[in-house]
Amino acid sequence: MLLAALVIMAVAAVLAATSVAAVIARQGVAAADRSATRAEALERRAVAIACLEARRGGWSNDGGSIAATPGDGEHWRVTWSPVSDEAGAAWTRFAVTVDATCGDARRALDAVVELRQEPFACGPVVSGDAEFAAPVALSGSGLYCGGSVRGREWLSFTPVDGVPAADGVHGDLWPRAAVHALGGIWARGVEEHGDDPSAAPDDTDTHTAANEVLRAVSAPSADWLETLGSWADDPGDALVDGVLRLDRIPPVRGDADGRPPDAGFIFWLPPCDPPVRVVGVRPPGWCPVLIVAGSDLVLGEPSADTCFTGAAVTVGHLEIGGETSIGGSVYAGSLRVAHAFALTVPSLWRSRPIAGLALPVMLARDISTVAGK
Repeated sequence: MLLAALVIMAVAAVLAATSVAAVIARQGVAAADRSATRAEALERRAVAIACLEARRGGWSNDGGSIAATPGDGEHWRVTWSPVSDEAGAAWTRFAVTVDATCGDARRALDAVVELRQEPFACGPVVSGDAEFAAPVALSGSGLYCGGSVRGREWLSFTPVDGVPAADGVHGDLWPRAAVHALGGIWARGVEEHGDDPSAAPDDTDTHTAANEVLRAVSAPSADWLETLGSWADDPGDALVDGVLRLDRIPPVRGDADGRPPDAGFIFWLPPCDPPVRVVGVRPPGWCPVLIVAGSDLVLGEPSADTCFTGAAVTVGHLEIGGETSIGGSVYAGSLRVAHAFALTVPSLWRSRPIAGLALPVMLARDISTVAGK
């Protein structure tokens, strides 16, 4: 009897030890799973933060990195560096490496990210109607309009070395720069593709069979507008009594927020009545500015020139209220040009998207995961 009792006790002890070991093993597996899941979440968070940094102009063509330690035993780091020019690559590409750890778990990502520009601000884009009552010179781009165009006779596209102007923005759709509208195109009060035999041969509108303007016309999203508001720089004494003076904005930005000095400024103009007027000259070499208005916007004043590199974006009405020259892009809900206006889209505009308009697109990625112990 004593021997039998001892055997039973031994078996029970073995079973108990086995059960405890199984419980501990399950707890270890669960902990490892939690660490692996958290490492994956950290990797995704790191990618999102890095892409936001790229959108606001924080990625330098010399490369860079950001890192954070969000919790005990948690860490992530993102590094990026430009990829050598590839044949056929129109946009700047970056090699991006992400490393995220939680405890013994590790999540790594190697990716290629292409830094594009928001499509609504590629060249001059008007989602509604455009009216021209003064000379307009466009260089490096066509005009993309979601409504109708009136005053086509005022609009010209600058040739290069005697060669007809090429469309450097949507050349895949239209080799030569021209007007493309979802509505009609009117010149001297006559609809261009009606009975007028002098219609510009490269223009397209609702009367032509090959109109693909929907691919070139889009609008900024509410998310983009909200995000830009959170990134906006303080204009200080450059904005007084509803007038934003570009010549009072420094030639380059400071390094307080980590963005490169030449990344450019972002200004958010809340809705107001009358609309904010933008005036002043920023000499060549000064960093670009992105001006975003929550309602209508006026560029220029009749008594002086206005000139800058960058972009103007308004979901409302844009009025050219004085002689104005922009090196970059324009987006407007509707447009009226009452004074001479020149817009030049630089030939290398894809190599450095304007801060606030950069759009990172992941082309390829390779993920590796190491589970915790």
